[in-house]
Amino acid sequence: MDFEYRSGLIGKINIDEIDFNNAPFVKETMELVLNGYEELYCKYIEMYRIAQSYKNEVNTLKGEKGTPDIKPSKKSTTQEAVKNDTDTIEPQSKKNWSKSS
Repeated sequence: MDFEYRSGLIGKINIDEIDFNNAPFVKETMELVLNGYEELYCKYIEMYRIAQSYKNEVNTLKGEKGTPDIKPSKKSTTQEAVKNDTDTIEPQSKKNWSKSS
């Protein structure tokens, strides 16, 4: 189904006339709505990326820098790596404290 056809079907859905006891119809309606939402969200993300590239190009033409390309650090920061680091640390023995005078 293409987007125009789907949007026409979604426009015809009347929430007051839906029989929620009819499981196949409800499932079909929900699939239709969720697929339409997913398609719209993908188009939104695509348009956002295009707009950001245009903003970067305008900033470059103005002589400014675009969005920085931030690369991840070299260290592994996964939970397992953090857990392994804490497992290897041995507790230090406490020093006996005494007052010196």
